[in-house]
Amino acid sequence: MPRNLVRARPCDGPTLHGGRCRRPRLVPPCADHTPHALARRVATAPWPHRPAPLAVPRRSGPLLRALLPDGWPVARDAPGNAERARRWLTPRTRAALDCFAPLLPAARRPRICSPSHHANCPALEALARACESPAAPASGALHRIAEDGFADLGPLPEHRIARDLARAKQEQLALRAFSPGAAVERPAPHLADLALSLRLLGVLACSVQGRARWCPCLATLLARGPLPDPAAVFELATRFSVPYGLAAGA
Repeated sequence: MPRNLVRARPCDGPTLHGGRCRRPRLVPPCADHTPHALARRVATAPWPHRPAPLAVPRRSGPLLRALLPDGWPVARDAPGNAERARRWLTPRTRAALDCFAPLLPAARRPRICSPSHHANCPALEALARACESPAAPASGALHRIAEDGFADLGPLPEHRIARDLARAKQEQLALRAFSPGAAVERPAPHLADLALSLRLLGVLACSVQGRARWCPCLATLLARGPLPDPAAVFELATRFSVPYGLAAGA
């Protein structure tokens, strides 16, 4: 009796997180990815809940809710953003983003770089907006974030990442302050660097973990213009890391 030579093939239908369905089917697609099923499917954001603020804020550190006049960021579905992020994340851009890795402890790097993790991108966007708040420079936010973090935000991994970057920026500023002829630097540009770095790491995390279409960090950056090129990303990283700073070897 002749053998059946027909082999199952992957469905290859689009998933809610920007990937492709791998279910084996003799006649693709599977029932979840027929045109009728895709037309009826309602996509939901991959971050259904926002972190609850602390009932009793800590005594030290700025208040996050005071620096977020528009509230917590909302993730909206924009399927075209996934393709834009894919074209932007070239090997050169990824190499430039890897310059931020030495600024983070090894235990926190997989939160951003590993496909098996689930970074909270709305939290990164909220922290970036707080750093860009007009009230942040006057409140000494950079030093207070580096030392104590936000008083009303719990120990999220993204909160720790923001503190790691703020601490690296603070250490670089402290060394530059003791150099000959150093001038007093305004905190606003350094808080803007911190905000941009958090957003770029959010785009990287969502791209690697298959959620770029929902990424609020990516949506904010695209609303302001084109994404930074690899040279700009690398130059941004040098403004945090003392050993890799261009001015260190001058």
